[in-house]
Amino acid sequence: MDKYDARMLSNDAVEQLRHQAVRLARGGETNTAIAEILGVNRRTVGVWLQRYAAGGRAALRAKRRGRKVGEQRTLTPGQELEVQRLLLDKPPDQLRLTFALWSRQAVRELLRVRFGVAMPIRTVGLYLQRWAFTPQKPVKSA
Repeated sequence: MDKYDARMLSNDAVEQLRHQAVRLARGGETNTAIAEILGVNRRTVGVWLQRYAAGGRAALRAKRRGRKVGEQRTLTPGQELEVQRLLLDKPPDQLRLTFALWSRQAVRELLRVRFGVAMPIRTVGLYLQRWAFTPQKPVKSA
C-alpha cells in the first residue's frame, strides 16, 4: 500500500487515521502491521500511540500547522495601523520625504524614519499587499 503524506491530508482525515491506529492497537496489532494497514510510517504509529497513552483522545486531535497569524512580523499591529493611516491621509512630501508619490521605496523610507526599521523592499511590498494597497499609475491630464 502507498504511504500517505499526512501534510497533504485534511485535519479530519489525520484524526481518523490516528483513532483507527488506536483501535487496531487495542485489537492486538503491532505497530508495523498498523502502519501497513493505514499506509503510514511505523514510527508515526508509535508517536500516535504514545500521545494517546499520555493524553487520551484529546491528544489525537490535529492542530493547525504553520505560523500563527501575525507571528514574526517586523511591525507591531499599532505601527501597521499608523503607516496605513499615513499612506491614506498624507502624501510623502508632507512627511518630509523626498518622494512625490507613495511607492515601495517611499514606504520603506517612512518606516526607517518613523520607526527606525530597516526593511527589505520586497517585505515592504508584502506588507502593502497584505493591507490591500495596489500599484496605481497617476492619471495623465492634458
